[in-house]
Amino acid sequence: MSDASIVWLFPVVFMIHDFEELIMFGPWLGREEAAIRERFPRLARFIDRIRGFEISSSSFGLAVLFMFLAVSSVTLIAWEFGLYALWCGAVLGFGFHAAIHIVQCLSYGKYVPVVITSVPGLAYSIWGAASIGSRFSVPLSAMALWGIATVASLLPLLLIGYRLAGLMEGWLRKHY
Repeated sequence: MSDASIVWLFPVVFMIHDFEELIMFGPWLGREEAAIRERFPRLARFIDRIRGFEISSSSFGLAVLFMFLAVSSVTLIAWEFGLYALWCGAVLGFGFHAAIHIVQCLSYGKYVPVVITSVPGLAYSIWGAASIGSRFSVPLSAMALWGIATVASLLPLLLIGYRLAGLMEGWLRKHY
């Protein structure tokens, strides 16, 4: 596979992963809300703060769009300017995200939305970072530093995305 294909597959893998979340999260959360509140009260309080139990799939799509633009921007910048350590770090950050979903599923003891696409997503992130890293001599330490920096910078964007989704949900309820 070409270097460009490996790199540009990242936004595609991200969206396939988030399509599973868009499709399944609303119905799953509605069915599992009581169990989440009982078993994971801190998580439930966080979900309440971001109005996660109230957000529709269409409003959640706004948060997904926001993150897709961030992932695509990082990919474009990394590819155009030869910042392969940045890309490797970002894709490994996504792999870390996928691993968290797998751990969530294991700790919950049953299906959690996005776990199906987390397994191949984690495999892609490891393979992609290893492939691009070896082809462009990116040290593992640089990948790790960029991975930490990427996750640290995307977490606030994720929270902003959820906030925008909450605002959109309020707007939709008022106008539609």
